[in-house]
Amino acid sequence: AYAKWEPQATTLARGLGGSVTVEVGCREGAEAPTANAPERAAVPDAETASAALVTVLSAAQAELGGVSVVGVSDGGGSATVRASVPGLNDDAAARALAAWAVAHGTGMNVTSVAVQDRHWTDRAWEAGPTVADGEAEITVG
Repeated sequence: AYAKWEPQATTLARGLGGSVTVEVGCREGAEAPTANAPERAAVPDAETASAALVTVLSAAQAELGGVSVVGVSDGGGSATVRASVPGLNDDAAARALAAWAVAHGTGMNVTSVAVQDRHWTDRAWEAGPTVADGEAEITVG
């Protein structure tokens, strides 16, 4: 019964696992989840981040673990972050974090994600300015 879903599951595992170039996206018209988000502990060094960005970072920490804030900019709407994911090197962990942020984009109002030389905005990945190795940039609207 599960075999028919194996190709889709493999694609998701690769895209969210950080082992390949980030290609996870979303579709136009996607709707935010209706479930209430659980309360989560704030990530250290995110004191100057907006409430919306704190929510994103806290959720990433709870779901991926090892999230650390390098810096906050754009009046608290954007953060440069690192992730430490068991079994992944720093670059792969950053790609996994970026894919996670895109996958949660609609529900958490993520408007932009950048990792390595890739930038996601307007529901599409494109080449963009290079982000430091092992880091991702997440922006909320």
